[in-house]
Order: sequence, then structure tokens, then C-alpha cells
Amino acid sequence: MFDKPVVKWKGGRYGNNWWFKYSPKVKRNVDMYSDLEYDNWILIENDLIIRTFTEQPHRVQEWLKGEYIDTIFDMWCVPQHEKGYFMEVKYEHELDPRNPQYNERSAEQVAKQQKWCEYHGYKYIIRTDRIIRENKILLNNYKEIIPYIDDRRIPVDTDRHRILDCIGEQSITTLGQIYEINNEIPKQRIRSELFNLIYEGKVAASIDKIRICSELEVWKT
Repeated sequence: MFDKPVVKWKGGRYGNNWWFKYSPKVKRNVDMYSDLEYDNWILIENDLIIRTFTEQPHRVQEWLKGEYIDTIFDMWCVPQHEKGYFMEVKYEHELDPRNPQYNERSAEQVAKQQKWCEYHGYKYIIRTDRIIRENKILLNNYKEIIPYIDDRRIPVDTDRHRILDCIGEQSITTLGQIYEINNEIPKQRIRSELFNLIYEGKVAASIDKIRICSELEVWKT
């Protein structure tokens, strides 16, 4: 259900900034139509709770209680053990009538989407820039990690085993210590394997507290 996008890039006619990226989570290229949608995708892509997602998943064109609704949702997300839900990405000021940058069209769009979801029994979430960009350290670290994540790559198994061997299950290890212990492995290869382990949830890291550097702390989950 809702597993294919209904909208593709139309050369500037839709959205104000276009991002085109490969998603390891859904194993295909995905389109984002604004910088904020791209930042939101970065969080969704790295969220271990989210099993799958679809961008621009569904267009509604129907009359509902005397009102015609014509809208496209930004995202459909399916968590690991819960029902899927629709998500809309908006700047907070667009939805605040007290703000000089209030956008009546955006507010009406959200209201119509919420109305449609309530009528049809779907969960609906609004994600604003305040929520998406709340932790800029985490967001920027995810942006650094994501280029290394590609299920089409050929991993170096010996690198992975050696990195895991020097990460404690109950103690903290730093990225600098991993570099030092495995000094014959190029740092780029260490970062590649470590970032994939973090993405897969096999290793946790303090990426929500400090930018990725030698002092980054990691541990097995």
C-alpha cells in the first residue's frame, strides 16, 4: 500500500529545491522537493524504527463533507511493528497565523489532509523545521554517514570483524582508538565499515552530541 511515488520531478514546476538520492532503506532512488524534505528524509533514512517509506505516496482527489480535497502527501512511513502513517513536512511559520510569514494555502492543505486522514482512519503527522532541525549535530552527522551507506557495495569483511573486535560491549571506545588499533587499515575504510554498522544498528555512537571526529564514542548495541 502506498509503495510507489505518484509524483516525479518536473523540471522546476514542483518544489523549490530538488534532491535526488539513492535510499538503501527502500533500495531505489528517491526524490525530495525542498531542502526541508531532504533533511527530513535524512532522519527517516537513518531511523531504525522506520521499516520503509514512500515519498509523495498518494494523491487525494475527492469530495469530503461538502469540501473538495486535492492534495499530495509528502511521505508515507511504516514503522517496524506499527501501522503506517502519512506525514507532511512544513516550516513552522507557515502554519502560525501570528507569524508574518504565515501561509494560508499551506495551513489549508494541512487541514484538508488531516480531515481526510481522520475520515479514512489513517494516522497523520506534521513535521516542522523546528522538529527536523532540532538537533543540528545529529542531522549533520547523518549527512556525513549517508554517502557511505549503499547496499550495492562490496564490504570488506575482515575490516568489519576487526572493528567489531575492538569495540566493547559494556565499555566505550572512541573512533580515535579504532584508528590507532587498526592503523594498517586506511581511515576511509574504517569510517565506511563503522558508519554502516551504525546505520544497521549493530553499533551505537554519540552522534547526537558531537560532530564525527576522533573523540566520537562508540559501543556495541
